[in-house]
Amino acid sequence: MKGRFAPSPTGHMHVGNLWVVFLSYWSTRRQDGEYIVRIEDVDTQRSKAIYADHILEDLSWLGFTWDEAPTYQSERLDIYERYLQELRNQKRLYPCYCNRARLQEISSAPHQSEAHHVYDGYCLTHEPTIGERSPSWRFHMKNIRGSFQDIYRGAVDYEIQSCSDDIVLKRWDGMIAYHLAVVIDDYEMGVTEVIRGNDLLPVTGHQIALAQALRLPALQYGHVPMLVDAEGYRLSKRQQSITIRDLQNQGATPERLWAWFALETGLLTIGDLPICKKITLSELLAIDIPKNRLEQDTIKLTNFDIVV
Repeated sequence: MKGRFAPSPTGHMHVGNLWVVFLSYWSTRRQDGEYIVRIEDVDTQRSKAIYADHILEDLSWLGFTWDEAPTYQSERLDIYERYLQELRNQKRLYPCYCNRARLQEISSAPHQSEAHHVYDGYCLTHEPTIGERSPSWRFHMKNIRGSFQDIYRGAVDYEIQSCSDDIVLKRWDGMIAYHLAVVIDDYEMGVTEVIRGNDLLPVTGHQIALAQALRLPALQYGHVPMLVDAEGYRLSKRQQSITIRDLQNQGATPERLWAWFALETGLLTIGDLPICKKITLSELLAIDIPKNRLEQDTIKLTNFDIVV
């Protein structure tokens, strides 16, 4: 068994990231599995090396350990190209010359799904209008109705439609898309279990379909509730004062931070904590997390005041 945490270094690590890394780490260590950290920095426009360094520092400060040296997607581009060529050989990859204006027009059409970008298959079904820039490369989906067994949500059905669900795997500017990199990396690194936020639930079927086309083994998925603030907005890097660095600057220690985190997310009650209101990551790994706590869509955090 092998689990992973795969942050994007586009900002400092925040409480929403902490929720996912804790649950994936808890699951892996409870199963005596191996744990790895992968820096997903293929987004060259937004990723910064300093954020990657700070994420690794924050993880260490919180008590996390990993069993292999961290890997960086930006160092694996030749591997992604090899798999792209395999899809070309299968005639499952085609060039798309649609510009941003046309894609935005498609996405804004009535009744389109908001879960992911929808395409109309134009460059597959028509002679493409070749522009000045290089094409993006799309993976041609087949019509699929499938399901997978989620750790927390049970049987999850998904439906994929040919053309409209054809996803970009390599952008016109050469950037490798998330879908391709994550599917290949999980396979190449021997990952067997993926714990992540349920915001990625709508694209899991697409990733399964891509893995099947590449004849890769199935993974065990577990999609956990998203953390939201008092108004119901998802915690993100754009919000203030919820990064691990912010909390450190307020005087939080790892033990105080873990105690606050466990109370706010409902992993523990105040009666479960020591009188000193401190707890370590190692101690948290021993708790049993009620499954119904992880079957919800969201968990609301209302108190960001750290006891120091």
